Amino acid sequence: MKKLIIGILAIAIALFSFLLYKNSLPKYTITRVIDGDTFVIQGISSPKGTVRLIGVDTPEVGECYFQQAKDFVASFIGLPVKVEYDVNKMDQFGRALVYVSIPAKDNKWILLNTMMLEQGIGRYYTDQINLKYGVQFLASANEGYKNKFGLWTQCTENKTIGCTIKGNVGRDGKRYYHLPSFRHYAQTVVNFDKGDMYFCSEQEAISKGWARAVE
Repeated sequence: MKKLIIGILAIAIALFSFLLYKNSLPKYTITRVIDGDTFVIQGISSPKGTVRLIGVDTPEVGECYFQQAKDFVASFIGLPVKVEYDVNKMDQFGRALVYVSIPAKDNKWILLNTMMLEQGIGRYYTDQINLKYGVQFLASANEGYKNKFGLWTQCTENKTIGCTIKGNVGRDGKRYYHLPSFRHYAQTVVNFDKGDMYFCSEQEAISKGWARAVE
């Protein structure tokens, strides 16, 4: 019984310390939005002058759901936000890599990264270094796709099936996409954790550097 009580106290102390840490994070403000995953936060400096959300990939200019994703993040302009870093603090384009928390009910905070994945505002982007919330992001991305939220139903001519083109990273590291009509489509499993992803069109897959698989 004594060991059980000590264990419970240790967990309580750890939880309290974590909540104290989260609430002590500096508050910043989103001032300008480039797209759904790249924007400007007042008080955060980087060579490019922008931040990039870790684990989230949203459509580029001209792609389906670009404006919706941009407008979603823009709705938080002017509100206080909290920013966290991970191991790798900068990407190859000079953008600060961040986790962003936004105000929620009851004085709580919620990760914007997670919210966007759950609502289908963006897709999961595998980061092999920044893994602090990797498991949570993977679950959120699967939830968004399973429920066909956001871009999963909006970005296809047949809006009943969602974005169904499968992007699969092979054992050799090469990236191929499979259309529903391809012979290996049914056997191709999309594993977000290893970098696989879904696409809404062939053009999108090709623009992101994926090659067409054998039909």
